[in-house]
Amino acid sequence: MRDSNSRQDLEEDSRSCLDRSSGIDAASYRDLFSLARNGILLCGVSKGGSCTILNANPAALRIERLSRDELVGEEFERAILGAADFGIMDLIREVNSSGVPLHISPKRHSDSRTDILRDMSVHRLNEGVVAIVYDDVSDSVDACTKLGESKPELDRLVSNLPGIAFRCKNDREWTMEVVSRGIIELTGYRPEEIIGNKELSYSDLIYAEDREMVWGLIQESFAVGDRYEIEYRIVTRSGQVKYVLERGKVVAGESGGEVFVEGFISDVTDLRVARREAEVK
Repeated sequence: MRDSNSRQDLEEDSRSCLDRSSGIDAASYRDLFSLARNGILLCGVSKGGSCTILNANPAALRIERLSRDELVGEEFERAILGAADFGIMDLIREVNSSGVPLHISPKRHSDSRTDILRDMSVHRLNEGVVAIVYDDVSDSVDACTKLGESKPELDRLVSNLPGIAFRCKNDREWTMEVVSRGIIELTGYRPEEIIGNKELSYSDLIYAEDREMVWGLIQESFAVGDRYEIEYRIVTRSGQVKYVLERGKVVAGESGGEVFVEGFISDVTDLRVARREAEVK
């Protein structure tokens, strides 16, 4: 463990990152950082590639089942279970060098303390500072395994996921055919208002300046037959702007004619908060 003076210095460094943020006041960012449902670790990366945890939000402490004193100031590879198995250290170094965010699909790790299945993303906030945003999705995956072919139960599970599972036409309106009830929490709109463009289309929810970018990138992925990952802004019923991350793929329908887009949309506004908190330079 680090001594108390070193830990205090690290925590002061983390707070000073936040205090240099512009726009919303620092106290508001601290509140949002604390309330984020995903685990967020702010880490400093040395020129030699070592990674030290500067701050951890309550969700990260819950996932790791550790106290703040057991995380802050520690080397990431030593403190986080499965860091080597997940290949996360290589990603941290690559993201810190390139500035391009990277994602690790859910991977399981077991030890004597816990059995976890992590979905992790790494983003560079400033030179030498990265944010690792993740969640332990073991419960959801295990539940899906147990549910097997029980469609009603599976539908109920999907409807409770913190995000939007969807299937839509590959048209400019993103005409929804299936959309989970997670859309209510994320956007304030109900599925029946969006499906079939009854009240408005999903395209209407996308921030006007981002619509062409979303269309172009998804069509590019379709042309090469690859999955896509794209971050953009939406505007909720109340007028709030949120950042979302959409992962999906354009697929052919059963008849082989019309094509559809299937995927999942999650709220990454918390990540933007983390970026604000870590503005050190």
